[in-house]
Amino acid sequence: MLPTGSEDELTTDTWAAGPTGVALRQSGPWTVGLLFNHLVDVADAERRTDINSTFIQPFGS
Repeated sequence: MLPTGSEDELTTDTWAAGPTGVALRQSGPWTVGLLFNHLVDVADAERRTDINSTFIQPFGS
């Protein structure tokens, strides 16, 4: 995660990194699966809340 954002309310103002993975299944013309990642802050941002978040995103086409 990059420290971007035009307003203080819209940015974490810190760097974060972590593992990302995908699980998918293809059957005929269909592809379905999950994209997941976990972010932990890697920069010392004393004035910001620590980041420790997991995200799961289902997808299909």
